[in-house]
Amino acid sequence: MPITTGIGPPHGSLRDYLDSLRKARDLNPRLIFTGHGAPVETPARRIDEIIRHREQREAEVIACMSEGMETPERVAERIYGKVPPHRLKMVATMIESHLEKLMDEGRVRAEEGRYFLVSSG
Repeated sequence: MPITTGIGPPHGSLRDYLDSLRKARDLNPRLIFTGHGAPVETPARRIDEIIRHREQREAEVIACMSEGMETPERVAERIYGKVPPHRLKMVATMIESHLEKLMDEGRVRAEEGRYFLVSSG
């Protein structure tokens, strides 16, 4: 699993992050200097890897919701397994970023801290 930037509301938008990754990839860079680690010598491949990871995580979030999980914490526990209490808030916030993206797309609605899939039929 690739290490990716933590995106969490209210300080970041997953949709904006994914859009910026696609724009960066379209620039066809030869090298990317990151905030941590060695320079990325295969930027297009790394960017695509990150996008695929986020798409996979989104599919996991939707699957959890289709099983009746309505809070970011419950979804996070299912996806990440047993999470120490001091880390649960962080991973739940990352799940929340996916939920906000899905709400922006009209695929999820929120009600009193709970999230629900929107029927497509």
